[in-house]
Amino acid sequence: LYQESLALEQRQTPASSERIGRRLAELALIYGEQKRFSKGSTYVERLVPISDNYEGKEKNIIATIFYIYSQELTNSDSGDLARKLAEKALEMGFDPVNYKK
Repeated sequence: LYQESLALEQRQTPASSERIGRRLAELALIYGEQKRFSKGSTYVERLVPISDNYEGKEKNIIATIFYIYSQELTNSDSGDLARKLAEKALEMGFDPVNYKK
């Protein structure tokens, strides 16, 4: 259902749209909850270029998604993506010291 929602958004709005980013974040969260980080990383990677469009709570949520995926992908074949996500999370203001799972 979320993938269908993303497909619909992509047909109706520009690729840099915050609405598309929200669908990407939702899919990343779903795959993360299922511990399918490799599958979810596709959506997270697509979210990176538009992540600067967000503010406030949305920005914090996206930064947290990036951090969680960076930790989960660190020892995988996606090590470069993990580093990129960790850097972006910190750039967006994520504080790993005060993060509570």
